[in-house]
Amino acid sequence: MGHYDFYKDKIKADVTEVEVAHLLCEKLSFLEFKGRSVGKDREKDLIFNDNRPDSKKSEMLIEVKEDFYCQKSGNVAVEYFDGDHYSGINATKADYWVYKVHEPSTAIGYYIMPTRELKRLITEKKYHRDLAGGDKGETYMYLFHLEDIQSISVKFHKE
Repeated sequence: MGHYDFYKDKIKADVTEVEVAHLLCEKLSFLEFKGRSVGKDREKDLIFNDNRPDSKKSEMLIEVKEDFYCQKSGNVAVEYFDGDHYSGINATKADYWVYKVHEPSTAIGYYIMPTRELKRLITEKKYHRDLAGGDKGETYMYLFHLEDIQSISVKFHKE
């Protein structure tokens, strides 16, 4: 069981969200950054205007996650329940998920995937483990091999 410092983790998460917002705007010129979610919004992290003429939605919602432990384990965790409420993949309204993954090779990979594809992997039980963890052992997550996440993602790099 880990010893987490919520405030330290929150600062890291905030920095990663801003970093991902900049990267997405740089890589995907049709996106216009609109803002970040505030407070305890479990449904999304980033909001963009989708300026493609053929877009079915004018807004694009993004969930941002960072996985440090993948560097040691080769796995990517997808949270679905925390304490007494749905969280992560079960609470999101995001159209896409972006993972910043600290990979076993020590590289840092950024992976963007449609939320529906991640949910499909879960429905098809493509994860290799379902476990409890977190500070009090009350956070539940699916563990995927990094390759499974890569199979539904587009990888992009920080220049």
